Amino acid sequence: MSKEISKKLMCLIMRNGIQIWFDEDQARQIKQLLANSKESKFVEFKDEVFNTADVSGIFKAKNMGDFNRVKRGQWQDKYGGWHDKFDKVSEEDLELKYIIDSWDKKYPKNKT
Repeated sequence: MSKEISKKLMCLIMRNGIQIWFDEDQARQIKQLLANSKESKFVEFKDEVFNTADVSGIFKAKNMGDFNRVKRGQWQDKYGGWHDKFDKVSEEDLELKYIIDSWDKKYPKNKT
């Protein structure tokens, strides 16, 4: 398995819910463009045209992932695990899963 360096992604959210994804460098340019804009206007950036007045924000991929999970009805337990809507999970099951996951991270199995 090879490890590749990937650029961090950021998401520009429009008021209508459209998500436009950019790498961190491009997102920095958009932030600068928005900060320097004194009034709302249509701008073109990387083959996309949007009205600056319709931009809700620019968010990190992790935050967008969490947002999209909640939007699909999933919920997150206190240990960080995600569960589908209406999943019933007991506190004991959560603790046991957390202990097992922690053990597996601390003592990974040797694969031969």
